[in-house]
Amino acid sequence: MNSKLDRNGAQDDHLRQVTAESLVFGIREGVLLYESTQKPAWFSDEDRSYVTKGQKTWADGKPMADIRPFYFYITDEMQERLLRDLARQARLVYEGQQPEVTADMTTKCGFCPFFAGHCQATLSAENLAFLQKVDARMARSSLAGKQDHRSLRNYLAEARAEGEAA
Repeated sequence: MNSKLDRNGAQDDHLRQVTAESLVFGIREGVLLYESTQKPAWFSDEDRSYVTKGQKTWADGKPMADIRPFYFYITDEMQERLLRDLARQARLVYEGQQPEVTADMTTKCGFCPFFAGHCQATLSAENLAFLQKVDARMARSSLAGKQDHRSLRNYLAEARAEGEAA
């Protein structure tokens, strides 16, 4: 997690999860604790070229912290935003409509009833263009080639706009 976590706060999907839990359990604040499973080397690995930047466990002559706590407070607005999004998703399911696909969804399609080529074959032209723009931005960012970007690329390799020939 050292290479994946930034130091600006908890991951958005984890905040969404604790927002849902706040509705169930009435908890408004807490700490999300991330731990790197890659433990620091006994000696500095800063100058070792075989250790990639994302795997380095030392910086500035000392071990990097392998535990990062992030305080969170769940606001009424966060709860309302989650409930509105869940209601929108439920409405789409009940109406048999496919939701717009986001880049995040391309890594989690395994449980989706539209998976196995269905959502790739029925994307709107606008949704496909949106995903292609996200792909282009990811390709120019620090996410290039990482798991989320590879998942989006794999998804787009099978995608075509609705009405387009297979």
